[in-house]
Amino acid sequence: MADTTDNIIIRTEGNTASMATDYGNNGTGLTLTHLPLSKLVWGDDSNGYRASLTNPLPIQIGGQSGPIEISGWIKGATTGEFQVVNPDGGFIAIAGNTLGTTLVGITGTIQGISGGVEVGVTGSVTIQGAMGTDSVLVMGTSMGATATVNGEIFGVGGFGIPIATTGGRRLDSAVDSVTVSGQVNVTGGWNMTSATDSVSCYGYDQGSKVWTRMFAGDGTTLGHSGDALNVNIINAGLTAEITVSATTGVTNSDGALRVQGYSGSGDPVTIRGEAAGAVDVISNSGVNANVTNTVTVDDTNITASLEDTTKPLISTLNTIKSGTDNIKSIRTDLTSGTVKATISSITKPDTIVAGSADSESTVTRLPNVGIKNGITLKNHPDNDFDIIIGGKTLQQRPDDGYVIEPGESIFLEISNLNKIYHRRSDAAGQDLKLVYIGS
Repeated sequence: MADTTDNIIIRTEGNTASMATDYGNNGTGLTLTHLPLSKLVWGDDSNGYRASLTNPLPIQIGGQSGPIEISGWIKGATTGEFQVVNPDGGFIAIAGNTLGTTLVGITGTIQGISGGVEVGVTGSVTIQGAMGTDSVLVMGTSMGATATVNGEIFGVGGFGIPIATTGGRRLDSAVDSVTVSGQVNVTGGWNMTSATDSVSCYGYDQGSKVWTRMFAGDGTTLGHSGDALNVNIINAGLTAEITVSATTGVTNSDGALRVQGYSGSGDPVTIRGEAAGAVDVISNSGVNANVTNTVTVDDTNITASLEDTTKPLISTLNTIKSGTDNIKSIRTDLTSGTVKATISSITKPDTIVAGSADSESTVTRLPNVGIKNGITLKNHPDNDFDIIIGGKTLQQRPDDGYVIEPGESIFLEISNLNKIYHRRSDAAGQDLKLVYIGS
């Protein structure tokens, strides 16, 4: 029975091998036979190359003196490109039909040689990129053709149609620069007049503001504060009216601040304190008020009142003396403990004073609120630092006060809250809350 399937089994010594074939192909005498499938190897007697896409089978067409006509397409097996190379390094002639109606497509680089003959091109020429995009249109300069570019008609008056270029990159003032050397001549154009024309100047950021620097005579850049230019006015004879706030603070970080009145017939400087205009004088070591030597009282009214017993002052003193005879006996009773006193009732205040104050890094005082039974001060539990409290001397000695820790309280018997001064213990940070309650 005939083997009518693909491939042939070859029996060897103790084994079998399969040969790749196609059975029953169409064709004369091939319907009942096997056609072997073989690989081609080409080369000479020294080297052999297996036919592949990398090493294709070379084919040479010869035996004809003229051009060989080929019907159909000739194209590369992988990229679609078909290379034509002259192994002798000569030229390859490419010709269209005699009527000139068939186009010849060229992809890649067209390069001339030294001393060669120019290539004549008739009709329009389109140059395209490798991907068929970003085409560059090159127009001729024939006087018979015209074109309108940005509203201007070209092709008349001796000027040809310009070349339109697309793609590329715009110049940027931040990264690009253009250098123009030599003499630049400008012809044509438009003569501007101040009556009908204007020129706009744009800044470096394409905005309407032009960035400008001003320099002094020594080359130093003039300064500014915000949107105002720093200007020094010397001996300009200017007269200015200045409005000063009712409360104005003046400080001097380098030492004592000197205050003096206007020279000549001007008004002197008036200094007023907080308590009804009185100035508080505080001394850390105490004020020496001892009076020595003889003090003379030179006042007519006082002298006249002390002349004799008929004067009002002497007679009044005699009356006081006669009414104080019982003081000695009262003192004896108090000393011996024979005097007893009974307290019938105590009048309690009917008003509760409560509130809070922010303790800053500088010493401040509590508000002016009168109290009768005293006040309880407490460092709020949510605070992170201690609060220092004290009297008026805390302003001169900020560290010589009583320290209250967070959550700690203290009771003080005092008549007014404004007698209490306070500050936070650390030098910076958010204000601490000092709470109080009393009556």
